[in-house]
Amino acid sequence: MKVRELNIDSEVIVFVIVNQDNEDVLEWEVEATQYAVLPDEEGNFFVKGLEISNTGIAEVYVGMILPERISEIVLKNNVLGQLTVLECIETSSSQYLPSVASECYGDYELYYVKSNPKIGIDVLKEGLQLSDYYGAIAEDLGYIYRDEECINEAIEAFKISEEIGVSSCYIYKELADLYDVLGNTPMKEEYNLKYIENGGL
Repeated sequence: MKVRELNIDSEVIVFVIVNQDNEDVLEWEVEATQYAVLPDEEGNFFVKGLEISNTGIAEVYVGMILPERISEIVLKNNVLGQLTVLECIETSSSQYLPSVASECYGDYELYYVKSNPKIGIDVLKEGLQLSDYYGAIAEDLGYIYRDEECINEAIEAFKISEEIGVSSCYIYKELADLYDVLGNTPMKEEYNLKYIENGGL
C-alpha cells in the first residue's frame, strides 16, 4: 500500500518501507508487519509514535532508519484529518518518540521526554516484556532513569543488560558511578574493575 493510504488509527504498530523511489513520501510503498518491537536489523520503517506538544499528546507514525535509529520524518493528521508529512522534525517545537521499543542500540534520548519521562519509560518497560533481545531496551531505560536521578531503577536496568551482555564497557562505568552515588564503595570498586578489565581507561 502507499503511505497516503495509511491511517493513523491503524492497528498496525510497524510498517516496513518497501519502495521510496519517489520524492513525495506519501507515494512511498509500505507493508504491514507483525513486529511488537523494532528489530535489530537494517531497514526503513514507519512505527506508531506520539507527538508531545504544548497542547497535548497525539498519535503519529514516526519514520525510523535502522540500525542507526535515525528519525527525521513524521506522519500525522492535519486539522482537516488529512495525512501530512513533517520532515526535519528536530527543529520542531514538538517532540516525537516511537511508542515501540527498539532492539537496536542508539541514542536513548529518542525515548526521553524531559517534560514527562514516564511516557518513554512506559514504552521501554513494555518493550522489555515483549522482546527476546532486550539489551538495548534495558540500556535505554537505564540512561533515562540515571538522568532522572532514579538511582536504584537505573542500576536495575543496567544489570538486566549486564545479564545478557552489555553493549560496551561503559555500562560498567555507569554502574560504578551509580553505586558511588549510593555510597556503596565495594560495588563501585567491583564495577570499576569490570570497566578496566573490559577495555575502559
